[in-house]
Amino acid sequence: MDKTEKRICLYSSLLVGLMMNSGKLLALRENGIIARYWHFNLGEWSFQLLYNIVFCFLMFYLNLKEGGTLSVFRNQKSM
Repeated sequence: MDKTEKRICLYSSLLVGLMMNSGKLLALRENGIIARYWHFNLGEWSFQLLYNIVFCFLMFYLNLKEGGTLSVFRNQKSM
């Protein structure tokens, strides 16, 4: 895995993590419908964001790593 692939993994992980947790940001609006039922907690949001980013980066890394378990399936030419 070269430098460009690592950068793509990092940026993709950040994007997926932010998209997965963007719904919780709707609870910040005080007059919104979601704010009535769901209270925003910065600690919980930060933990879930970090967890999602690390999980996505690990999955991208394992998928693109040369000589790993998943690369055997990727390198096969059969469908």
